[in-house]
Amino acid sequence: MTYESQSRMARKLLRIGLINEYGIIEEEVIRNISGKPSLKENREIMISIAHCTHAVTVILSRNRVGIDIENLRKFDAYAAKRILSDEEQEVLERHGSLDEDFFRYWTLKESYIKALGCGFSYPVKKFKIAGFRDKIITNRPSAAFTILDGTEGFITSVCLLRGSDASDEELREIKTTIP
Repeated sequence: MTYESQSRMARKLLRIGLINEYGIIEEEVIRNISGKPSLKENREIMISIAHCTHAVTVILSRNRVGIDIENLRKFDAYAAKRILSDEEQEVLERHGSLDEDFFRYWTLKESYIKALGCGFSYPVKKFKIAGFRDKIITNRPSAAFTILDGTEGFITSVCLLRGSDASDEELREIKTTIP
């Protein structure tokens, strides 16, 4: 899937979501300096878009939200050193399934910085994840996370920023598209 086809698919998914969930037929999308999209006229509706080699996903919410999707692939030690704290690296190497768990860390962290709207200028090593098996435990109490492992070969994580835990009804995932 080329970048252009991913962009077209993301626009289609966004359009479908805006119509189905909010009754918005046409709206201009603008981006902040880090690239986070938002609606020009309906700023209370938050958008996050993610894509990887063979998938595109879009999420909408009335709360600040971020989503990331990654293809499962081989563990990358260099990337791990750039984004994981020393404690996270230890846990991953000792207890983890390197490939899958690394991309769980990656997508959780990226969904968080997308919800913030700041991109990788954020010091991601300071955002620490202590667990994601039964419950996702982080040092960010205003963030609620979900890992969507339902699509084979992909890991998707969602972050919703607010004061307390988010319920599934507040997350409006439009669709993950895999051709």
